[in-house]
Amino acid sequence: MKKVLALMAVLLIASVGIFCAVGATVNENKDTVVITENILYGDKSAAEGITIKNQNRYDRHLFWDTTYTIGEPAEYDTEFWFSAVELRRDNPRNHMKIALNIDIAYGCDFNKPAEEQPGIERAYKELYDAAKPGEELKKIIRLKEYYEYYPIGIEIDLPDTYWHGFAHENLHWSEEYNDYKSAWSIFNEFFKIPVPEDMIMEISISRGHNGNEPTGIGSSFVDKDSYYMSTVSTYSDDKCFFTINNRTNDGKFVDTSLIPGGYGIYAFSYGGEAKKKYKTGIDVDSLKMVYPLDKEEVVIHLLMNTEKTKLLLLTNDGGELVLTVIDAVTMTARQKLSLGAGDLYEIREYGAEHEFYEGREFGSFIVLYLRGNKICLLVENEKGEYEHKFTVDSAEVKVMNSDFVYWKYPSINYDGERLVVVDYLFTGPYNNIPSCGYDVAVYEESGLVYYAEYGSSLSTHPYSNLYEENCLPADDFRDDKFVIEFGE
Repeated sequence: MKKVLALMAVLLIASVGIFCAVGATVNENKDTVVITENILYGDKSAAEGITIKNQNRYDRHLFWDTTYTIGEPAEYDTEFWFSAVELRRDNPRNHMKIALNIDIAYGCDFNKPAEEQPGIERAYKELYDAAKPGEELKKIIRLKEYYEYYPIGIEIDLPDTYWHGFAHENLHWSEEYNDYKSAWSIFNEFFKIPVPEDMIMEISISRGHNGNEPTGIGSSFVDKDSYYMSTVSTYSDDKCFFTINNRTNDGKFVDTSLIPGGYGIYAFSYGGEAKKKYKTGIDVDSLKMVYPLDKEEVVIHLLMNTEKTKLLLLTNDGGELVLTVIDAVTMTARQKLSLGAGDLYEIREYGAEHEFYEGREFGSFIVLYLRGNKICLLVENEKGEYEHKFTVDSAEVKVMNSDFVYWKYPSINYDGERLVVVDYLFTGPYNNIPSCGYDVAVYEESGLVYYAEYGSSLSTHPYSNLYEENCLPADDFRDDKFVIEFGE
């Protein structure tokens, strides 16, 4: 027994010694983060003095704050710190705002008689009743026979306000949900868009061999043209602004004449007093058209500036990309700025929303990502008006090995001459895990002038394919993942 205890004591002392030695090694190298620079395009002088600050973590207890300044030579420094408690940040969430969609049913209640079913559900039930066990039946229907107006589903996701309403739910809401039912009804009454006479669908249903539940349900538009309502939206502290598309897939106008005020930008109040008054958190009585739109214009995007004082409307006006700046209080246009002809932006005659990637406002400037490898910069001047600084190719394919450089979590800054975009380098088996390294792209009026990748020794790990075994960026989904600063 004494020998066993003695052996255990020796092993314990040895293990503590090994642990201390490893701890000392880790502690010794804790601030030693090596940044490797790989310049793929341009000269480093174009990025001279640009400083990137970022934070990386391991297991939410170990943190590294790294500052790197591009230059010859480069300057960088890392501060390591430890937290005994697990640190998690309340990352701001991107809200969907509002989405309206055409809520045509897909199927029916197979236990209810056809005459008691609403809309197209009646047609599905009639087809189901006519089918024999193991049989598939198809039927051509005219949508107008089942809907006078398009049924609309609503989903609202705003700060501290979330609500959705769909036609099939409307049938089952109990009295305590009258506010929800009322909101759904008001939206559907407001956006009364008649179903065209020539909108024809084919529906199909396969009945199971036991004669009970169906084994397959299908639907498609016969002439391939259809109307799928889509929404672009933004919001202030107490109002949501949005508009809908007004054309079918083939570019035919839908009838918006029955919408109160006509086609335009619409708004409603939410939160605050509305939350006290309505369970939905939105004041449906405030829903109205606040800014008229020419139906010929195709709405591409709708933004709000950081101060929540301006709406920024991007449209395709006859093949021309146009930014309209609207006062968010008076809802009057303060500026219209042409950004160039459609061929520069690959804008089609209609459906231009499919040719646009994203637009972001950064306080004093706006960056638009466009198809055709374009990046567009707008800068606010002293008068509060925007100037079109440049539109350039976002990448050279031979340099970046990509048909389009699409930054997933970009941080962007502008110093009056250079537009700098920084984003993570990705790793993992599907190249979808943000690493501790990043890439830097610098643009001037002439186009891309510098592109380089900056690898970090924190990303070097024998288990690089295991997410939980990696050092990771500490701010995966925050808007301030990288701080970009410029030297004197």
